[in-house]
Amino acid sequence: MRKSSQPLANEQIRATRVRLIDQDGNQQGEMHIKDARALAEEVGLDVVEVSPAAKPPVVRIMDQGRERFRQEKKLRADRKGSKRHVHQLRLTPVIADHDLDTKRRAAERFLKKGDQVLISVQMRGRQKAHPEMARQLIDRLIEELSELGQPMRPVSQDVGAVQVTLAPLNH
Repeated sequence: MRKSSQPLANEQIRATRVRLIDQDGNQQGEMHIKDARALAEEVGLDVVEVSPAAKPPVVRIMDQGRERFRQEKKLRADRKGSKRHVHQLRLTPVIADHDLDTKRRAAERFLKKGDQVLISVQMRGRQKAHPEMARQLIDRLIEELSELGQPMRPVSQDVGAVQVTLAPLNH
């Protein structure tokens, strides 16, 4: 198995007989690798292994540098589109209704944008003795945001916090 994910090209190809596809996409049939290299050299291009598992391997006459650039550009575009942010909203169990509405509107904005929202209710001191208050707050927010997002996994409860991550419904 090769370390590189790049296809073999020119002298790297070890098969003696190959099936050749020319630069225009036409099948040239089965031939010796030396003949395929000679045809590629005539037009100033490379012989690149397209399907190494086939019997015989399929090679194509193409500009390897241009093809590599095109594939890398496509990978970069795919990665750029798949990037999602996780926004964290930190609350306490004794949050005022108006403050909670502000946090809920922020979560709505993030979910509409397609980002994930981590809602965590932090408990301090004597609040830790009543984790059910934090759980009720989380359940209330999940219900209010149910049209825009859903929990990715069940609500997790720690000693000092209760948290849940909401994912947008349109993902």
